[in-house]
Order: sequence, then structure tokens, then C-alpha cells
Amino acid sequence: MRGLKHLNSKKSRMLLWEARTWEFDSPESTEQFRSDLEAVQKEGW
Repeated sequence: MRGLKHLNSKKSRMLLWEARTWEFDSPESTEQFRSDLEAVQKEGW
């Protein structure tokens, strides 16, 4: 995730967007994944 953020290319931004909008089979799994992504983002990319 951090590497994609630092690339700052059209493709890397698209992949990050796809990760943020990804949905799993259960709402709980989706929420956990999104929470984990948010935690990584707050680490100071």
C-alpha cells in the first residue's frame, strides 16, 4: 500500500481506489478490511 501511494501514478491511484472499494462476502469482513486500510493511511504515508 505504501509503495503504491509513493508511486503516485495513474495505475497506482486506480489500484488504491479498487482496494478501498473492494467488498468481501460478508459486511464484517469488508468493514475490517477498510478499517485496516484506513489505519495504514493514518500512519503517515
